[in-house]
Amino acid sequence: MNYSYRKILFFTYVNKENYKDINEGGLARFLGLYKYLESICAQKKYIRIDRSCSLLTRLARVYINLLFTKRCLIILQYPSLGIPIFGEGLISTALRKIFLKLIELCSVKNRMYIDVADLPYEQSRDLEINSNTGFHIFKDIESAMFNLKNAKYMFASYSMRDYICTKYNLDTNKAIVCINGGHKIQVFDEEKYKKIISEKNINYIYAGTLNKGRQIEEIINIFKKCPMCNLILIGINGEWIEQENLSSNIQYLGSLQEEEAHKLTSMCDVGIIPYDSSRFYYNIAYPTKLSFYVTAGITFLSTKVSEVQKINERYDVGYTLDIEKWGQFINTLSKEEINNKKQEINLVKENFYWDNIFKAVNLMDDILDANN
Repeated sequence: MNYSYRKILFFTYVNKENYKDINEGGLARFLGLYKYLESICAQKKYIRIDRSCSLLTRLARVYINLLFTKRCLIILQYPSLGIPIFGEGLISTALRKIFLKLIELCSVKNRMYIDVADLPYEQSRDLEINSNTGFHIFKDIESAMFNLKNAKYMFASYSMRDYICTKYNLDTNKAIVCINGGHKIQVFDEEKYKKIISEKNINYIYAGTLNKGRQIEEIINIFKKCPMCNLILIGINGEWIEQENLSSNIQYLGSLQEEEAHKLTSMCDVGIIPYDSSRFYYNIAYPTKLSFYVTAGITFLSTKVSEVQKINERYDVGYTLDIEKWGQFINTLSKEEINNKKQEINLVKENFYWDNIFKAVNLMDDILDANN
């Protein structure tokens, strides 16, 4: 359908008032797309769906805009839609049916992009989470989302795109990849972080969610046996770490605002990605922290999950090993090798900036049409 789009409508959690408060890796994609759209010259309307708004307000905003909008470029980020459509109850079921019907109608009257950050059905089934919600609900929603005839899709990883295109027989021309990116490091006062960073030891950092069950316990135990290397842990849901018997080379700093965390990361040497490579979902997901580390100018140590290996085969910016081999690797990796890797990263890190990621895909063509 060939429309001259009048404006961009972006359903988003992020706005000028709250984007500096984002400190959770899962929202980094919202922030990246928001900042990119802010930087381009086009008429835009942001539909706020964050929890500072009441549920009734969010429902009204989502349903009214989907129902009445015509000839616009609409961007939805899935699965964080701002409305409770994933529940089992009668109200959630009704809201879900209305929403799915509205996006079907809306996709015919507009150019719709669905930005796919996660796949709740595969994630819940494989990681055994969200047990209060029937897996069939996630499956039904995803089936409806990926069978819209007039929508296009932006996936956070190549593996995720390939999997969905095969599963739902989705036309690959409608599926593009915008990997999870990072932001440029701004000039800052390094003195602020020097008490945290060791000048003589290699500094490793984990930036991300710190729930138990994400192999954080294994990382802590590994570094207890690597006393000549420092480990810094930052992120949400890590309060339990304070009760652990940490060795002197391990620091838990809690949750930091994203920009602050990025600056601290840039002063470290190696970032850590401890995804469980035996889990299907972790092999198709793109870890936000990979680009977070690379755009901070440091290398990373990751488990051998498929998506990370794909990126590393292309750019050679990190190391992938089974976690059982991490201890030996950490004890033998030299500062000289790390510095050589940092020089290589500086040559390619622009490919991991959010702006360049979104500029590189066909989304830009439709956004330019919005000016007509």
